[in-house]
Amino acid sequence: MDSTFYQASGEELSAGSTAEDDHRALFEAIDALRWAVVQDGVQSGTDGGTGQRLAVENAWVFLYRELCSHFRAEEALMARINYPSLERHQATHNHILAEIQYLRATLEQDAGGES
Repeated sequence: MDSTFYQASGEELSAGSTAEDDHRALFEAIDALRWAVVQDGVQSGTDGGTGQRLAVENAWVFLYRELCSHFRAEEALMARINYPSLERHQATHNHILAEIQYLRATLEQDAGGES
């Protein structure tokens, strides 16, 4: 594996944010989604959990936006340093985003919600 990107990953990605900051934000978004889904399961057993469904929806949107933002910044850094596998890495990012959308749609369908 080419270490060029990893050596540069301490650089600022955008607006003073480092890769570590972006990764921390992604983990926070994942945790927020997990919490909202767990709470939705608890709430839906009692009152239908309408308010919590909105929290789940907001968490999905937040996670997706964080991923898109992170991927754009990471790809820009890779382009700046002429990372040789940029196109393959971009394809991986696109695959991850498609999987996230598929998972969201599947979970919403299973829950009887709307996409």
